[in-house]
Amino acid sequence: MSTEWRQDRESSEVEPGATLDALIGSTSDGIVCLDENLHVLLYNQAALRVMDADPDSLVGSEFLAYVDAEDRASVTALLRDLGQTELASLNLDRPFQFRFAQGGADPVPVEATVTQTITATGRIFAFFVRDVSEQVEAQRRVEGLESSLATKLVQLQESKERLTLLQAFSDFLQSCLSLSEAYAEVARFGRRLFPIGGSLAATEPEGKRLVIVAAWGGATEGDSFEPDDCWALRRGRVHENRLGDQMVCEHVPADSPPSLCLPLLARGECLGVLRVLRSAADPAFSEEDQEFLLAVADTVKLRLANLRLQEALRSRALPDGLTGLLRKASFVEMLRLEIDRARRTDSPLAVVSLDIPDFPETVATYGREVADRLQRAVAMALKECVDRGDIAGRLDDGLFAVAMTETRKKRAISRAQEILEETSRTSLPDGHPLPAVAIGVACYREHGETVGELLEAAISAGRDGIAPQANSGS
Repeated sequence: MSTEWRQDRESSEVEPGATLDALIGSTSDGIVCLDENLHVLLYNQAALRVMDADPDSLVGSEFLAYVDAEDRASVTALLRDLGQTELASLNLDRPFQFRFAQGGADPVPVEATVTQTITATGRIFAFFVRDVSEQVEAQRRVEGLESSLATKLVQLQESKERLTLLQAFSDFLQSCLSLSEAYAEVARFGRRLFPIGGSLAATEPEGKRLVIVAAWGGATEGDSFEPDDCWALRRGRVHENRLGDQMVCEHVPADSPPSLCLPLLARGECLGVLRVLRSAADPAFSEEDQEFLLAVADTVKLRLANLRLQEALRSRALPDGLTGLLRKASFVEMLRLEIDRARRTDSPLAVVSLDIPDFPETVATYGREVADRLQRAVAMALKECVDRGDIAGRLDDGLFAVAMTETRKKRAISRAQEILEETSRTSLPDGHPLPAVAIGVACYREHGETVGELLEAAISAGRDGIAPQANSGS
């Protein structure tokens, strides 16, 4: 049996050097051996490809010449540290990486294992290198995606915080009862929404100039300017003031950082201008920034418009000195608002008119004092019959009207009859009964859709002798 084994062994035996060369040549990893002076002693084909070297001149050449310039120091340090030991290799925390230079092309990253063999003539260093270009590129893409995702997450968080702050700003503005309170809230939240700086300029009551009523970050309250000084107002849209541009608003100081002017326009009326500053180091307003600024501007202008309207109504809603009801101008404005609301919400609205017949003859016959007592008595009867949501006013001598909100035709006629009954039970201070008043009913949409149409329809119905029963319907 031993003879057969030796024969088989002898028949399959090949040259050891040839076997080693075959193994080294067939491996996909590059192998480069260096002497103590870091000159190339031998290599395989995989190393030749990754080093992009000339096979005729590689042996004996300096190995570091093929290493990327930025990595030569780390390769030299690694070999120096290994050469100061008697170890075959160093234990590293992670695989050693460096790059081979590729002439004009991008360097090739490799992952390397370095060993040394100590011989009688010196040390021999062996590099086992593997091309990791694909892994590095994949890692770079992953890191890029992670960075992009992290940036988007930060942007989403910032957007969420800004929207939360905008909601709080809107809530506080809605709770303001006067323009001065609203201006103070704009300045308070402006410091948080736009910390670099900004201002709010509001039009004066006569609308001739704009006055800065809220400012933060260096702007000055109290300064004023003409509407034509602002390109945003002249053009009716957002205007960006950039350093060095010719079209910079006249109201913007010469040394001011970049800014954006947003016109506050509502129902064709100019309410003011919101100006927001931007850092000179980052002057561009992104599309997202501009959308957020427009949302802030919409919030401000809607509240300012409502507060101005409320103040105008309060100033005009002084009660009639004779009857305590609304004056004509206030009643007409309130009725217009209710018509707008009925149009938006598709809700019912009715107008009831009360007319004292031949009132001028009453004044001529009995005198002004008696006629005024008559009007006060009618007003008192009217007040007894109006609901909380009703709007009652005196339109002229001897002419009254009531706007009944959320009231349909049938209910309006029923309440008009109640008013008739109340006036019939009322008497003058001298005991004389009130004369029968003419009363008419008009309903929104059926008899008109404007203040004038509704009042004319109700007054005509009463003066034509059309009693509420004649207007019956559901």
